[in-house]
Amino acid sequence: MATLNFEAYAIGAKIQAYDKDGYFVMPLCGTIESHLGGGHAIIKSFDGSFYSTLFTNKVAEIEPLN
Repeated sequence: MATLNFEAYAIGAKIQAYDKDGYFVMPLCGTIESHLGGGHAIIKSFDGSFYSTLFTNKVAEIEPLN
């Protein structure tokens, strides 16, 4: 499995995250709030909660939103 780099997206960028089957990983769909190093970030989900990408291995694809 390829390593995903959430740090490739600027702070404030809106993203959607998908699992290997193409379903949304809802907690990680939202706005990049800060970078943590190693390709990880803190995401503010669209419901207003904050999540770290350090503790998930479900994401297979990241897509930016315009």
